[in-house]
Amino acid sequence: MPLIGVEEVMRITGTPQSSAYEIIRMLNKELRDQGYLTRSGRVEKRYLLERFRIVDALEVPNGD
Repeated sequence: MPLIGVEEVMRITGTPQSSAYEIIRMLNKELRDQGYLTRSGRVEKRYLLERFRIVDALEVPNGD
């Protein structure tokens, strides 16, 4: 899953830039505490969606 930046975090969460950066810092700290490497100013999209309990429409099976 790709890493996303502040603009995408703002769009997904509906927060202003300063709050989006805080979210990125918080999630990256959680990932570092779990032993993962992180990149400043970026966060894994899947982890963001999971933590905010947002279902990505592209990952939902359509039942066909």
